[in-house]
Amino acid sequence: QFVPDSLHTMKWLSDLGFEFIVITNQAGVARNMLTAEELDNIHTKMVSRLASEGISVLKVYVSPHHWDENSYERKPQPGLFFKAAADFNLRMDRTLYVGDDHRDCIAAANAGCGMVFLTQTDQQPDLAEYPQPFLQSPLLSCCKEQIASIYSNWEASS
Repeated sequence: QFVPDSLHTMKWLSDLGFEFIVITNQAGVARNMLTAEELDNIHTKMVSRLASEGISVLKVYVSPHHWDENSYERKPQPGLFFKAAADFNLRMDRTLYVGDDHRDCIAAANAGCGMVFLTQTDQQPDLAEYPQPFLQSPLLSCCKEQIASIYSNWEASS
């Protein structure tokens, strides 16, 4: 199930030329809650659903590691961000990461990306709770009313 308004937001941004890569922590694999194949099937269905809406996903990067493994691939570490940057020749200072967890914010900051923090409410998180690198990235709530703001902020940084 998608976060409310996310399909609309992604479609609008896709139409403006934004491209999408998914970077996700999935410790359920390490915890034997699902197999890597089951997770791959979930991602295949997600990518197909997005494609049916006209939204292309370039690739899905997964950290299947347990949080106790301290993997460089697992957010808040930036390993998979750098792998995606290398695979797609991305400039991290021109990459915008959208996430709904504080680890997403920290990982984006650690990778040198901009950040959109998804919130289910109009309330912003208390920035004092986050380490300093988070404060170096833009913080925006993501809902359909914020699409123009996301785009104009991103264009202004060009």
